[in-house]
Amino acid sequence: MLKKIVLILSFSILLSQAKAETFGILNVEDGLTVHKEQTFNPNQEDQSSFIVKFDIILPKLTGSKIAEKYTNYLNEKVKHIYHEATLLQHAMPDYSMKYNVYSSTTLPFLSISLHSQIQNKDDMYGYYWVENTIFNYQNGSIVNLTDIFTNDGIDYLIADINRQIKENSESKFFQNAIVTNLNNAECYFDGDQVVFTFQIYDISPYSSGQPSFSYSLASLQQQKFLKYSS
Repeated sequence: MLKKIVLILSFSILLSQAKAETFGILNVEDGLTVHKEQTFNPNQEDQSSFIVKFDIILPKLTGSKIAEKYTNYLNEKVKHIYHEATLLQHAMPDYSMKYNVYSSTTLPFLSISLHSQIQNKDDMYGYYWVENTIFNYQNGSIVNLTDIFTNDGIDYLIADINRQIKENSESKFFQNAIVTNLNNAECYFDGDQVVFTFQIYDISPYSSGQPSFSYSLASLQQQKFLKYSS
């Protein structure tokens, strides 16, 4: 009978070297930070063990209740990862989670881009993905694509992305790849551009990475595809 896994676990908020940034009513700084190698002993009878590396820096957002709930959600997510590790009877991948902050120069949008990666010991590349969340920094709310783009705007973006996929299908995308909606696209606003990123294997092979499509906000606004105005 396997004995209970021995797990020494501690969460700590390390002093951040990154300066807090302010966007409207929202503040962003480094929050929960974990840099450690954790030893797991799933079977104490034969003294077998394995080491898992955690490299995590989460954002801490303040300024609105929704932003604070988002921060709590991320913290709970990391705690869940640790909890899942305690239930495993075998080695698990190393885990990394970092974030980037983007903001629009023409619209009141703050984008938090969360980058995660799992790396198996025998895998040279690992698997990675991105999750983007867009905040209106004037009122602190989270906004969705349908809050930002008109129906005609979304139809235009889908059609143009499919056009680019078709033109590059032999070199970059799966041959029969097609985008029917933007639900799987991770969107963020950076300067005067809006960017749509797809996860690996969504529309392209691993070797193509995470394909992105950028659009000028001024052009979209000129075509009346935006519900916001600069």
